[in-house]
Amino acid sequence: MVIAVTSFQPDHQELFEERAAIMEFEAGMTREEAERKARIDIACIVARECRKGDHPGPGPAFLA
Repeated sequence: MVIAVTSFQPDHQELFEERAAIMEFEAGMTREEAERKARIDIACIVARECRKGDHPGPGPAFLA
């Protein structure tokens, strides 16, 4: 499964970029690995928010 980053809400996009940068520079991951793991993290965050009713949902383009 591939998650389209452009489908994140603006606040989630910012969080994705921050997490990926931290993983890349602090954990020494490659950019690709850091972005892959950050996508998974954000997908989990969005899923939790959707279950709680705090988020309108990712929209049809979220999963590609």
